[in-house]
Formats: sequence, C-alpha cells, structure tokens
Amino acid sequence: MTRFGRPRFLDSWYAVPGHIRALLWPEPLWAIPYTLYGPYASIYQERLGLTPAQIGLIGSAAMALNVAASFFGAYFTDRLGRKRTMLYADVLAWSVATLVWALSRDFWWFLAAGTLNSLGAISGIAWSCLLVEDTAKDERMPIFTWLQLLQLASGFFVPLAGLIVARFDVVLGTRILYGLAFVSMSFMFYIRNRYVRESSVGLARMSHVRAIDWRQVGREYRRAIGFLVRHREFRALFLGSLAFNLNFVISGLYLGLFYTDHLGLAPAVISIFPTVTAAVMLLVTVWLPRIPAERARRYLAFGYGFGVAGLALLVTAPSHNLAWVAVSVALTAAGNALVNPFFGVIWNGLIEDTDRANVFSATFVIRTLLLTPAGAIGGWLFSMHAGLPLAVVAVALVVGIAVYLPFAFPRAPRPTSSEL
Repeated sequence: MTRFGRPRFLDSWYAVPGHIRALLWPEPLWAIPYTLYGPYASIYQERLGLTPAQIGLIGSAAMALNVAASFFGAYFTDRLGRKRTMLYADVLAWSVATLVWALSRDFWWFLAAGTLNSLGAISGIAWSCLLVEDTAKDERMPIFTWLQLLQLASGFFVPLAGLIVARFDVVLGTRILYGLAFVSMSFMFYIRNRYVRESSVGLARMSHVRAIDWRQVGREYRRAIGFLVRHREFRALFLGSLAFNLNFVISGLYLGLFYTDHLGLAPAVISIFPTVTAAVMLLVTVWLPRIPAERARRYLAFGYGFGVAGLALLVTAPSHNLAWVAVSVALTAAGNALVNPFFGVIWNGLIEDTDRANVFSATFVIRTLLLTPAGAIGGWLFSMHAGLPLAVVAVALVVGIAVYLPFAFPRAPRPTSSEL
C-alpha cells in the first residue's frame, strides 16, 4: 500500500501518459459487448443453418479482405491521421457490422457482416500507432498492462450473456447481444474520438504523405518488408504472432461448437469460461509489474508454453467434464496474460516511430495472407474431428516457441582466452 492507502499497483495508471489514458479508459465499452457475444457467434450461425464449412469459408473470406484493408491501412493512417482513420474504420467494422449480425438470416448476411468487420484491420493499425507514439519506452509496459486490465473487466459480465441465452434461446439471445454491442460500441467510438488527440508522429506523417505519390508509398512499404526479413528477432516474433493469431482465428470460429457439439456442454454453461479467463488473467496481470524488464522475453516464451498446455488439455478433455475444461481455460488465460503485454512492449521497441504504420501494415498483410485459408481448413478439419483444428494450433505454438527460444534464453558468451 502507498502512504495514503492506495494500492501500489494503481500507481502504474499514473505512469501512463495522459493522452494514452484518454485512449484506454473507454475500452470496456467495446470489450464488454464483444466478450458477451463472442462465445455464441459460431453457435448462432449454426442455429441459423450454416455448416462448419460455411462458417470457415466466411472466416477465410474475411481474412482475405483483411489483406486489402491492411495493405491500404498504412496509407490511410498516415494520410488521414491516426484518430480520424480509427473513427471511420471502427464505425464500419464494428457499429455497422454488429447491426448486420443482429439482423442476419442466412449465409449472405454473415458474409456481408464479415466483409465490414474486415475493415477492423485499418483501425487496428491506427490504434496500434496511437497507443505507443509520443511515449517513452519505459512507459509502454504500464500502457499494455492497463490495456489488458481494462479489457479483462469484460470477462466478468459474460454470465449475463448466459442468462440472456438461457432465457431467450441462442438465436434471439445472440441477436440481443449484438444489438447491445451496436449501442455500446458506437457510444465508445464517439466519446473516444472526442477526448483522444492526434499524435505528433501522426501529424508529421500526414504532412509527409500529402506531399508524396503512390510510388513513394510503395518504396516505404518495401522498406518495411525488408525490415521484417532482415531483423532476426522481429522475424521470430512475427512467427510467434502468426501462431498466436491462428489460435485466435480457430477459437473464434470453432471453440463454441467444440464445447457444445463435441463436449456436450450446454450453451448457457459456456458463459462461465470467459469469467474464468478474466479472473486468471487479472491475477497474472496484477503480478506483472514485479517482473524485471530484462526478463520480458523469457516470460513471453512462458506465455506461449501455457497456451500449448491449455490447448493440449482441451483437446483431450472428456465429454461433460466441466472441471477439466475450466483448468484448460485457466492455463490458456495465464498464457494470454503473459503474451499480450510482453509481446506488445518487445514488438514496439524494435520499430522506429517513423516506420511504425508501414511496418504494422506490412506485417498485418503478410500475416493475414498466411492465415486466410485457416477458416476453411479449420472447417474441413473440424468435420473430420472436432479436436483437430485445436491440435494444429498447439503444434503451431510449439514451433513459435522453438523459434523464439534463442532470444528468450540466450547463451552466455564464451570466455575469451584472456579471461581463462
């Protein structure tokens, strides 16, 4: 405790620069509704007549459109500014998309919503830039820690989604959740746009981009790809992020179906898992400030390891065994709590501010291209055995850990002859 009775951990909130706090504090207005409807998205689609293959096809189509959005994202982020780009893209990708999801009737409605949601890649680039620009490197760990904490608050509201689904059934209940998301997210975008200011880097890039042509943009983009190819640690981080995002894609498409169709859990029951996730991640996140900065890479590798253990337990879970699944969810949550902030700090520490939007865009494009077939392949694997997509993700995470181990646990330099 501090002298005046405030927990020391809360002091880290004041270590976050004021202009970043304005970006962070409205975050629960987006995170809470997203977490409410997330566990039921695939079940909702199935109940409206979509097959696992169609669900995967929509996921792959959205990923393909993400490629185009990511490719142009850096230009719009630099041309219009981070703040304005984020507002326009978020309204289309979330406000309008959630409204379409709420009204969906068949495959084509879901495809339209997925198309709109793919524009989130553009807002993601702008958001990532605003989150770290005009900040010192020692301020970034508190930023990513508090971002995670504010997003974690959403997990404690998910039982409300279970009650709504139990009361109104999956289809009507999920429509209500999407409607609530439309209202909450739209309000969040309005108030965030009012209080967030454009970064100094964004203002400088706006002036720069307006004075150049598309050929210059292409050259800057090629330079960003060259950075990814040449920088060994950045390349290893990218491979790890590829595995981590594969887990996000597959889980988002098929985890709900895995719980209900394969493990035989009731739809209302699965709402407890995001709450377990939030509780475990909160405990780990509160502990994060005690970890020395020089051990960030080591704990990033530990986070990936927890993720593998959680997936392995989930794939081998017996039917109707709620406790077994809860343990696997807890392990995965502990892994995510370590990966999210440490990855953000290390990743951003390797990029120069002037190259940030282009490097983010280039990596988003390449990663999305590689992940585009994941939804369709996941649907094919799910039709063979419900655990296969998750097993593939676990293997990918193992590869990501192996590639990053030399950076997480570097070998001690051998003593020279003069030191012997």
